[in-house]
Amino acid sequence: MAAAANLKLKGTTWHFRRRVPDRLRQSFRRSEIVLSLRTASAREAGFRARAVYVELERIFRTVAGSSYKVEEIEALIEQLRKEKPWDSPTCDRLAENARRGEDFPVQKAIEIASQSDEKLSLEEWECLMKHIKNINQN
Repeated sequence: MAAAANLKLKGTTWHFRRRVPDRLRQSFRRSEIVLSLRTASAREAGFRARAVYVELERIFRTVAGSSYKVEEIEALIEQLRKEKPWDSPTCDRLAENARRGEDFPVQKAIEIASQSDEKLSLEEWECLMKHIKNINQN
């Protein structure tokens, strides 16, 4: 992906613009997604655009093989707007947060737990699993 192709400067703030794939337009009920990158720096916008691109690809793949309702898709896009994927926690930060008992989204915890058995120590793995169980009980 050429990040510059997805960048647009509006005033002094860079925005990310991505066309919704033709096969998903009926599900998304829109032809494009535009998100503020919350920066005036072109260089930083390029970095942030890459992170947004990856997250949108994940959303597109998720929606493509499912029967998501329009409201659910809108919620995914809104979550993307709020979460700032360029500033998403790394595996190490999430494990540290779990050790301290701090909360993080269950979806992220499950994603890390399912992908990280070779990256986390046994203690970190157990901590994440305990945290997931606690989240599910609440």
